[in-house]
Amino acid sequence: AGAVPVASSKPSSDISSGDKTELKDLVSLALEKGIATAIAKAQAETPYLIDALHDELADHYYDKLLALGKISSDA
Repeated sequence: AGAVPVASSKPSSDISSGDKTELKDLVSLALEKGIATAIAKAQAETPYLIDALHDELADHYYDKLLALGKISSDA
């Protein structure tokens, strides 16, 4: 049996300009209205955007989300 391909996410530097714009809009939405709202919108688009949103928020916006009270450090 052959190897099963593993799904990989593209680094944010490799995404198209349209996806970068959508990702930026999703991050803004997460900061303004909450993560759940941004995730719901991403789910309506593509699984890739959900993954990219997670990566962007976790890697670059965690402290800001804490400061805004959008997440807690308990989780």
